[in-house]
Parts: sequence; structure tokens; C-alpha cells
Amino acid sequence: MYQKEAYTRNSDRILIALIERRMDFSSLLDSVKLSAPALSNHLKDLIEKKLISFEVKGKRKIYYPLENAYRQPGVKSHFTGIIEAYRTIKGRKKFWSEVGKRAVSLFTQNPDAAFSFLSAISKYRMHFEDHEIEDGIEWIYMRMLEDFNLLKEMKETIKELELREISSRNIKKKFQNKMDDFKNLYISLGPPFSYRWLDMVEKLEE
Repeated sequence: MYQKEAYTRNSDRILIALIERRMDFSSLLDSVKLSAPALSNHLKDLIEKKLISFEVKGKRKIYYPLENAYRQPGVKSHFTGIIEAYRTIKGRKKFWSEVGKRAVSLFTQNPDAAFSFLSAISKYRMHFEDHEIEDGIEWIYMRMLEDFNLLKEMKETIKELELREISSRNIKKKFQNKMDDFKNLYISLGPPFSYRWLDMVEKLEE
């Protein structure tokens, strides 16, 4: 029983790592900290179950998740925690009180989700009923796009004010505060959200 649970947990770790970013065998080995033979067995099993696939680049195989990977219980638990962390951080009303309530609720329902939730919260300073976990991930990406567009509009407003030789000191301050808040939020959620946000902000700063 214990060996089966450990095997499943390690498979989930591999899937989560590949959802965060595509990796070759060597990078995946560093990420999940398994022995090379154990990782090889897991990869073979996950390919047979149609949870992952790979593409060949030169002499390397680059592994990536398939759609069914998102439906695995361990993966769903991980992203449930991440989504709850996003909602709590974004809301911020009675922040620590809300953290406590949600953590207790998640622990009673799903300890793995609670762990991911608290891990994301700790880096910062949904339970999706009747929805697939992919919907929750897409939901965060949509909120990310809204936040990016807000920053873009603020930056364009600053430029316009400066062209008209009108003071933009206050909006610049708000812009920087928003930039810092959003960076803290998306970095705390970890990959793949942190990677995407950094890419978006890099374009904003061009």
C-alpha cells in the first residue's frame, strides 16, 4: 500500500513538473530528485497511460503533458491549492483570517491541496466545484491578461500626460505599486504562471 502511494505521488510530481515547463530527461531528473532508473520507469508508465508524450530535438527527448494529465487527482489537488491562493491574495480582505479559514477547509477535504495553497501563500510575503481544473488554470491566465492590460493602459496614460507636459507623478506611483503587487502575486504562484507573467512584463518594458 505504501509503495503504491509513493509511486503515485512521484508520478504526480513528474506531471506537475512537466505542466510547469517542458523538460528533457536530465532537467526532469534535477527537478523531481528521483534516481535515473526510477524516473525512466515512471516516464514509460506515464507514456503508456497517455498522460505525457515527447518530441525529439537532436539527441534529446523533450517531455510534455497531455490533456489527461490535468485530470489526475494529485495534479488537481496541486492546482486547487494554487487557485485558492490566488483568490485569497487577490482579495486581501481580512487576509490572514481568510488564509486560516481556507487552509482549515482544504486540510479537511484534501491535504495535498492545502499544502500547495500554503506554499503559494508563504511565498507571497477553489475548490472548483463542478469545473475541470483546466478551467481554473485558464481562469488565472484570464485574470493575468486583465492585470497586464490594466498596466498597459496606465503606461499609455503616463505617456500621454507627459506629451501634454502634465504631471504624471501620482499615476506613476500607482503604476509602480501595481507592478510590484502583480509581480509578488504571480511569482508566488510559481510556474507556469510566474514564467508567463515575466514574459508579459518584459514586453511591457520594451
